[in-house]
Amino acid sequence: MQQFYEIIEHPQWLIVALRGEGHSLESDSLLKRLVKKEKREGCQLFFSLSRTEEVLQELAKSGRLYFRGKKLIVDPFTPARLSFVAKRNGPHYLIEGNWQIASMKGALKDCEGIIAGDPAWLVAFQTARRIPHDYPCTWLFSLVRSALTFSEKEMQGFLDKWGEDLHFIDEKREVFSLEVLPFLKLKDRTGAFADLWMSYGEGHTISFEDSSSPFWRKREEEKRWEKDLLETDYRRKVVSSSQYYCPMDRVGKSLGFLLDIGWTIYDCQEKKIVRYSREDLELVPIDNRFLIKGKIHYGAYTADLKEVIGAFQKRERFIDLSPQFAGFLGDEEVEKKWTPFLEEEVTAEGVCVKKAHFGFLEEIFPKKEIEKALAHTSWQESVERRFSGTLYPYQEEGVEWLLFLRKNGFHGLLADEMGLGKTVQVLAFLDRLFSFFPTLIIAPTSLLFNWRREIERFLPGKKIYIHEGKERVSCVEELQKKELIITSFATVRIDRELLEKVDFEQIIVDEATAIKNFETQIAKALHTFRCRFRLAITGTPIENRWEDLWSLFAFLMPELLGDLKDFRAKIAASSSDSRYLHAIKKRIRPFLLRRQKELVAHMLPQKDEQTIWIEMGEEERDFYEQWLKNSLSGLVQKVRADGAKRHRLEILEILLRLRQICCHPLLVGQEKVASTKFETLIEDLKAVVLSGKKALIYSQFTEMLALIAKEVQAKGWNFCYLDGATKNREEVIDRFQKDANVSLFLLSLKAGGVG
Repeated sequence: MQQFYEIIEHPQWLIVALRGEGHSLESDSLLKRLVKKEKREGCQLFFSLSRTEEVLQELAKSGRLYFRGKKLIVDPFTPARLSFVAKRNGPHYLIEGNWQIASMKGALKDCEGIIAGDPAWLVAFQTARRIPHDYPCTWLFSLVRSALTFSEKEMQGFLDKWGEDLHFIDEKREVFSLEVLPFLKLKDRTGAFADLWMSYGEGHTISFEDSSSPFWRKREEEKRWEKDLLETDYRRKVVSSSQYYCPMDRVGKSLGFLLDIGWTIYDCQEKKIVRYSREDLELVPIDNRFLIKGKIHYGAYTADLKEVIGAFQKRERFIDLSPQFAGFLGDEEVEKKWTPFLEEEVTAEGVCVKKAHFGFLEEIFPKKEIEKALAHTSWQESVERRFSGTLYPYQEEGVEWLLFLRKNGFHGLLADEMGLGKTVQVLAFLDRLFSFFPTLIIAPTSLLFNWRREIERFLPGKKIYIHEGKERVSCVEELQKKELIITSFATVRIDRELLEKVDFEQIIVDEATAIKNFETQIAKALHTFRCRFRLAITGTPIENRWEDLWSLFAFLMPELLGDLKDFRAKIAASSSDSRYLHAIKKRIRPFLLRRQKELVAHMLPQKDEQTIWIEMGEEERDFYEQWLKNSLSGLVQKVRADGAKRHRLEILEILLRLRQICCHPLLVGQEKVASTKFETLIEDLKAVVLSGKKALIYSQFTEMLALIAKEVQAKGWNFCYLDGATKNREEVIDRFQKDANVSLFLLSLKAGGVG
């Protein structure tokens, strides 16, 4: 028989025996090439385990490698993975081994054998494959013959090194692994109280708090899982039988985070919690409301929309889906979407939403679907167009928004930033309307002429009636015949009984912060006036508090934000739970339009801004520093003794005086020190006058305006002046705009900043 190589099983050596006729180690060229200083006994060579892979692959190339009397193939690419099963046998554990090669599996005791190596090789189906772990060969040879017997201490050593490959068989003959995964058991319906548990395979769960647990627990891994839990808003706090506590308002966020990173969570009924996946909803217009019906999907389970909203209304965190599963209602995205519907009516068919609350629908349905469902009120658009101006694109959008509100029976708050042309948008809107009744425009007294001039400019031919002064109309029938009525807040307060008998097409309130206090007579009066469309105009919808906004909508759409007590409660709750503020914003969003200059800057004419830095003169700076030093000398001691809060007014007074000194030392009574800023201003104004151009000069301090006026007058320059005491505002503005000889207009910030 031709010579061949046979592997002899041994746990400590790779033994290769040369077999066949005329076999001789000295005459075999392949072995001679492989042999270095190996031990030999007769026709057997003893290779160290570190050379097993090299020797096997070289011998396999000859096609004459055998194992247990059968030809052996060596596969160096496909690993043979091992796993172990341990079961208790009295004070010891019995360990059996299993192998897996790709999709093939088997018990280690049924394989064809083990070839010792570093690592060892498994022989199955006449093929040797590497075992990719450094398991002791003595163990593997024992497992091939029978089972290993370990003491508990030896088992601990096994777990420390190869625990991830070990499964246990418990007394019920159920197999479980030592892969530890956490899960949370909620103790009540709110989810605020919870216990932490660990899962070691199916059916093997252990409380994290259990100290009488088996040696094989992976306590370090368990502690890492607890650390993940404590990175949420859950904290260790023993309350009754629960071990962890989370504040109510943070439960949703915390549970959502844990679900995101793969945790399993059970509710207080031991139902597994599953997350929202999608929704199938339908929007149906019914009378003056919308009906939303459909299903909310939680993976393979569904819940009716009305049941979900019903659970939200009860402030529930979960909704029952089946005897084994519950849907999670605390997802931040889902909460933001559905919390606004808490006050809507739940019926047998679905959820009924008030027409005025259609802002809630914008995150749920496409815009076209909402517009289709909106029931338009009957109205007629004007055929005759008088508007003579040209609108910027954002102003066109504003007009379309106003028309949308008017068509659908809604009302609005136009809150564009100052300077973006709110008045011209309103006039373009009025030009599009066919009116049966008069339009009432209410504005501060100082702006009445402004409105008249703008209407004459952009709507030539429009019949305007200024309801002001001693000669104003006092007959309802006569007022009812007017086309456009302009009046002041003061006159509205006086003529309330007259005006509340008139049917108006539109009521437009300019500088609407005048009604930000709902308890004023003017605010109460406006609530009683009859009209089809209400519009409030202001660049500052919220000046000091959220109640400013509530008061405006109490005039526009009283039902939108509910009563004041409820509104205040929601604003207070929003400090700890942003859902409430989000819901309020969603309600008002369709009815409030606010654009800021930076958003539409690309549509506006180019504006050049220049900041000029002016250094104080030496004498001026010395005065400033000395004044500051004198002011602070006594104040610092007071603040140290009583705290800054008690001397707040004194601090503000000092800051005000310092600002005045920066304008001109004369403002604080110093007549001997010149103002560099003042002198620079006069030089700049000289250039304006000589060039024949016009300039507006604003100041917060009327005393500063008086100083400028005195100097301008002394130089013989023509100018106009306006502050809060100016009575003939219209004449002053008219003169500045039309008289080419008047180059300068001095205005106080407060009076000049309106209209």
